[in-house]
Amino acid sequence: MLGPAVEAKPSAESLVWNPLVAEHIGPYYVYLLVDPRDDKVFYVGKRTGDRFRHHGVEALLVDDAATPEEAGEKLTRIREIRAAGMEPRVEFVRIKLSTEQEAYSVEAAVIDALIHHGGPLTNAVRGHDGGAGLIGFEELDQQLAAPELTTSLPAILIKLGWWTLDDENELPRRGFGYRTGISGSDLYDSTRAWWVLSRKRVVAYPYVVAVYQGITRGVWEVDHSSWRSWTDYRRGKSKLRWAFDGRVASPDIAEAFVGRIGHKIPSQRPGGGAVFGTGSPIAYWPT
Repeated sequence: MLGPAVEAKPSAESLVWNPLVAEHIGPYYVYLLVDPRDDKVFYVGKRTGDRFRHHGVEALLVDDAATPEEAGEKLTRIREIRAAGMEPRVEFVRIKLSTEQEAYSVEAAVIDALIHHGGPLTNAVRGHDGGAGLIGFEELDQQLAAPELTTSLPAILIKLGWWTLDDENELPRRGFGYRTGISGSDLYDSTRAWWVLSRKRVVAYPYVVAVYQGITRGVWEVDHSSWRSWTDYRRGKSKLRWAFDGRVASPDIAEAFVGRIGHKIPSQRPGGGAVFGTGSPIAYWPT
């Protein structure tokens, strides 16, 4: 007696050899990788049809355009899925995109929306259009009204992302990042840890300033004897990271760096050169 019929599900390998897929999705496309164990998106990517034609689905799983941290987290997730006897599911957000810039814009919009209203992704950075990404009305109004940062006082600027719940116990806190209405204690805990930076260099900077969406949000005076390190081995990470203790800066310092509605970080330093390096959340101000 025959058993019940089992639906055949194509594996990643079986899709490699279908030339119609590669012909249909180009020249550029944006795709999602979905964890079949919980149906959650864990990666958003942009590729070309030509790349897919030669390497198939595997080209989406091993993305040579990813940063080392991004690639490490994505690979760890893929290994976990395969260890459970499954394959990541590929879904296309947009296909037949004419230009790479158009693909970058779609990728950035999807990353913004998913991180802000969905959950964490293995993407290490937001999309390439981060400067024109998702933003609340109040934050946009603040960006347009905030005066530019002009003080020559030295400080470490730390760029925060969107609020994310935290699950590490090395520095107990409710989360990290920034959200509208964030409390002073949550903003401090979010800003004080954990950062890859130059331990020798930071001693020349007495203040740390939280920055979100290009606007300063808070400033603290650093106790330089308090710096402590931690190596985060979760999800394949192994970089040495640092945290500090500090106290709320005096009113005159707070006025210089934050003021009433924050100060806008200029794109260029007073002496020339970009304030933040590409992909880095740390900047040393003014030089």
